[in-house]
Amino acid sequence: MTTSRNQLLVLKYLSGCTAPVAGIDVSADLDWVATSSVYAAISALQARGQINAKWDHSASHPRRMISLNDLGAETLRQAEIIEQRLSKPGKSRSGPSRTQEA
Repeated sequence: MTTSRNQLLVLKYLSGCTAPVAGIDVSADLDWVATSSVYAAISALQARGQINAKWDHSASHPRRMISLNDLGAETLRQAEIIEQRLSKPGKSRSGPSRTQEA
């Protein structure tokens, strides 16, 4: 299962939250990402069971409150491990080097 960059941004954002947050607040704080992309990422993460989502009807308009769950935290942890491996000095991102014989 592939996780997009925008989905990882949402997971990373939620990992720093101590309580559920509204999708609109996530979008506002990730202001360099298009709002529609943030909502698409939230929907995909919810469909895959990587975040918890509940509608809050207590305000004047309903808000989808989201939070990170164990599966989302594990997905984020795995992505961070891969990123660390790729960023280690001496590791080539293009694969093994090929030498030419003279």
